[in-house]
Parts: sequence; structure tokens; C-alpha cells
Amino acid sequence: MIKSVLQAIPTYVMSIYLLPDSLINDIERMINTFWWGGGNNNKGIRWLAWDKMACPKEDGGLGFRDFQMFNMAMVAKQGWNLINKPNSLVARIFKARWCIGDGSNIKVMGEPWLREEDGRWVTSPQIQEKEANMILAVPLLHMVEEDKLIWSEESNGIYSVRSGYRKLMEEKRLMNRPRERDGWGSLWKIQAPPKVKHLYWRICKECLPTRTRLRNRHVHCPIECPLCQADPEE
Repeated sequence: MIKSVLQAIPTYVMSIYLLPDSLINDIERMINTFWWGGGNNNKGIRWLAWDKMACPKEDGGLGFRDFQMFNMAMVAKQGWNLINKPNSLVARIFKARWCIGDGSNIKVMGEPWLREEDGRWVTSPQIQEKEANMILAVPLLHMVEEDKLIWSEESNGIYSVRSGYRKLMEEKRLMNRPRERDGWGSLWKIQAPPKVKHLYWRICKECLPTRTRLRNRHVHCPIECPLCQADPEE
């Protein structure tokens, strides 16, 4: 329900506006509370922060959407002009390339438009012998067309929200924390009902409401195991 309904509700607005961080935090907080069963008073315990749940299952999350990154990916679909602002976060992620037409729109010394033999892009080419030979090797078109931007993350060169979101999440992961791929992918491939997989995930993430953890969350309850009545329920 979260992925098919709750995450889809703000999609239209996110495709037009960059939402304030406070609003995005409120949306994520409400969905997080709903997931952990907060009830009508929203006073349930959120056992795990949203940013740890809004990452791929292979990285230890639940594959929920990071609304801030998704918002940026949606706006970028109609905001290719942001690529012309190289100091913005979106510009650093969306590394658009030029497809040569008549050459009138390209800043040849500052924008990537030339490829090496192995397909890599040459950044800010300096006119030396190597670059000069590469320029001479660029095939001429039968018809002169205008230069156009292409999106290097898609084979057809057209930007998509999916590839933009994937690129943003990859950049965020590299900046914030190391990849956490210690068998999480195998967890979701086991032959078991979804409820069992989620239970196993909660156990691995230490998100089960045991009495010891409830005490740590300032919930007044007996700490002894209800079965043996001797040791604490960890």
C-alpha cells in the first residue's frame, strides 16, 4: 500500500515544484509512522529512521522512495536547463553530453562533446595533436542539425526519472555512507511468504519490540522473559 498509494499521492506536485525539506520530512514521518503501526494518535514507536528504510533492499533497506531525491529527479525531467548551472547538485549528477550538429550551441572548451576511442568523454579538450586528430575523426552529417543534449545514463540519450533517481541515490550513497551489502539481497530471495521475510528483516535490524528494547524506549513494562521469567527478553 505504501509503494502503490502513499508514495504516489505527491508525485504530480513533485514533478512541478521542489518541495521544502520540512514538508518532505513531514511526509516521510507520516509514512514511517503508518508503516510501524502508529495508530490514530501517531504515537507508535518508529523503530528505524526513514533514510535507512528508503534505500534498495540489496543495501539493507525496504526499497521505499527517498522523496527528496525523487522530487529532484522529477523536476529535472522538465528542467534540463539546470544542466547549465554546474555548481548545483542536480548539475553535478545529471552529466549531459552534447550530440554534435552544427556546433553553434556548444562551448567546446568547457563542455563534454568529444569521445575517445574507448567511448569515454573528453572534458574541456585542449587543442593538442591528440585532440585535433579526434576532432578530425568526428563524422560529418549529411544534413546540418542543431546541437542537442543527450542523457548518458540512457542508451537512447533521453532523460528518464528512473535513471535520474537511480543516479541521485548512487551519489547520495557515496557521499553519506558505505554500501551495506552483507547478504541483504539473499534475504529477499528466500522461498518464504513476504511476512516471514519482513520478520527476518526486522530481526536483523533489531527492530522487534522486545521488552529490553521497549525499556530503552522508555516504555514501562517487565523486563523478564515471559516464558522463563528469569533472563531479560533481549
